[in-house]
Amino acid sequence: MIQLQIDPTPYPDCELILQERGKIKARRRFTAPRNLGPQLLRELEQLLTEQQLDLTDLTALTVKAGPSPSFTSLRVAVAIANALALALQIPVNNLPRGQYVQPNYGKKPHLTAGKKHLNS
Repeated sequence: MIQLQIDPTPYPDCELILQERGKIKARRRFTAPRNLGPQLLRELEQLLTEQQLDLTDLTALTVKAGPSPSFTSLRVAVAIANALALALQIPVNNLPRGQYVQPNYGKKPHLTAGKKHLNS
């Protein structure tokens, strides 16, 4: 039973932790102030390869859903965790299969109109 934990909250760092039967098997912390999505997937692939594991060896996922100083890194990490859970048919954050994590931003996001709308 291999569980993957994703923690995007120590922004600009992100941490991946593999646990087996409740004990840490491996961890990787990396800095990703931009483009977290592609970098998180690369780091995950390398971590699994180093441990001679494959995505299909994962039996559960946990993602720290916030709050975080970075709205975007939190949103990306939660989306990746939910997508992996869906693709691998495994639970995320101990929710029943088919239920997914919602990000907790800690406050309302500050959204502005896009530039196209401002010039219309």
